[in-house]
Amino acid sequence: MCKPGVDRFPPQIICFRLSISVLRVYEFYRIADGRHLVVLGDIAGHGVQAALYMMALQAFLKMLLAEIAPEELQVHQVMNRINEFVRNDLNGESYMTCMVALFDFRRNHLTFHNAGHPGLICCSPSRGEAREISADGRGSIPIGWSRDLPYKEEDNIDFDFEDDSIFISYTDGLLDLSKPNAPEEVIEEKNFRELLGALAAESNVVSIPFRLRSVIDQIGFSESPDDVFIMALQKNCAIPTVCFRQLQPTTNSISAGVLEFCNFVQHHTGDEELGTRIELLLSEFLNNVVLHGLVNAKRGKAVIAVRLEVQEEKIVISAMDRGREWEDVPAFNVHTARQQLEELNANRATSGRGLAIITSIAESIRRKHYRGLNETVFIIRR
Repeated sequence: MCKPGVDRFPPQIICFRLSISVLRVYEFYRIADGRHLVVLGDIAGHGVQAALYMMALQAFLKMLLAEIAPEELQVHQVMNRINEFVRNDLNGESYMTCMVALFDFRRNHLTFHNAGHPGLICCSPSRGEAREISADGRGSIPIGWSRDLPYKEEDNIDFDFEDDSIFISYTDGLLDLSKPNAPEEVIEEKNFRELLGALAAESNVVSIPFRLRSVIDQIGFSESPDDVFIMALQKNCAIPTVCFRQLQPTTNSISAGVLEFCNFVQHHTGDEELGTRIELLLSEFLNNVVLHGLVNAKRGKAVIAVRLEVQEEKIVISAMDRGREWEDVPAFNVHTARQQLEELNANRATSGRGLAIITSIAESIRRKHYRGLNETVFIIRR
């Protein structure tokens, strides 16, 4: 059982996103019985007025979802209410593309309504594939364009998915990215989906938005006329040998999370000494991230995701945070790290002990930075 102070991912869902600005609506609601509502909107225009409209919309959505009974929630009706608010309370002076999606993780069923927003992509990690969910000609005009054209139930899209499916949503700024010396050259959707399929097969839902943006930059598409938003979402399936947690950057959350990982390893291996080593490594590393990496991080981004997997011969730990990019790590191995610890102990020194402790426990450490996300992978032999 999870110890007090650990902030789990919501029981049914893991959701991470890259780049959210004041001109993007992103609201995520846990409804009931394994259902979650996601509202994504991209408002037209720039500047103070557009930002104020977005803040008003976010406040309205919170009130709207508090009014609707869970059993009566329908995505097209949510669209109609948003449209009424834009046309009446905002005087119809702006518009936005919008998608409202209702995920039912009890039945692995999705219902969504798209009003001019880019399509929703479903990735299969097991097959290394990504495809846009077919709308079969259904869809609606953007929010705020018309008061007289209602959003209808027959334009809702239904889709059944597998347990490991990863859903990707984004704003059109992503496909508008171009090369600095060739502004007419943009990313082709076919190539974009192939890239997503490959990323889904080799990474995880937390890192996909950041790795995608990083790869796109690397192949030269770095010029953006608009803000880029990418969201990745996946059902949180229980895997007996995997512990996946989201920790807040506080002493209590880190301490409780580290203890849970320690207990998890001991339970699955029967090795108390191995559990203690995992506890020591994670305690040193995560507290270092909090003290040095997340000092100036914005509220809401200061979250650390940790995935620990017990394998037959080793423990694999992946820790992801949105703090500052790290400097290169000195090339230590287990022998040199222990030698350094002995020297520090002899000199009664404390500075540098954390890295030496970590490298004395982990057989290997891989650290990467993906457009705002740090990922560290530790391999510890059993």
